[in-house]
Amino acid sequence: MTSDGRRLSSARLATIAGALVVVPGLLIGGRLLLEEKDVAQGAALDNTDGGAIVQPLPPDTPLSLGIVTITNQSRNPIELVSARLLRLDPDLQLLGFSVLPTGPNAYGMNPPITWLEWPLRGAVPLRDYPPIPPAPDDHEQAVVMFGLAVKPEGAGKAVGIEVTYRQNGKLRKQVFEDQVYVCWVPTKDDGDCPGVDESRYSNVFGDFEDEVKVRKKRS
Repeated sequence: MTSDGRRLSSARLATIAGALVVVPGLLIGGRLLLEEKDVAQGAALDNTDGGAIVQPLPPDTPLSLGIVTITNQSRNPIELVSARLLRLDPDLQLLGFSVLPTGPNAYGMNPPITWLEWPLRGAVPLRDYPPIPPAPDDHEQAVVMFGLAVKPEGAGKAVGIEVTYRQNGKLRKQVFEDQVYVCWVPTKDDGDCPGVDESRYSNVFGDFEDEVKVRKKRS
């Protein structure tokens, strides 16, 4: 029921009982889509890949997602301030954000990409996470985790994770262009989302900007 795979890359498939599929390379552009005038776009966090996940979710089961990896590429410490989803469909509920450092933990050597549990053991509320020093190499230092729940017989997407951090006393933000499709299934043995062709998961997701605009139309 779990996966402890790491980055979403062209070489990586992470699975939860055959249910989870990571679809890399779907997301392009869009990082300036919802820029706020008072917070500058930052570049301290390693942010090179977008990806997508399809996840069936059985009743009364929360889902944790660790698709935002933190690597401080700047010369200064950064302090995580907040995070938000740019799109959350009505059938999904956001359970919160937290941070897990890399290294040995209850889930193995690294934070999981997905885990059927929330809150995660050992996770720290995002605002309480200590300042992150410059990375000595290109390895991940921490992962921003967020939790989702789905309504019975529901389905929907979470698209785009915006992380705000403080660097040299100034707020900056970066958008991680990831997409998640979650569907309710009657039992944990159901391995596919109804109506989603297992061989064509990429058809579930669209261009990043178009996916986020769906929320703007609904609001």
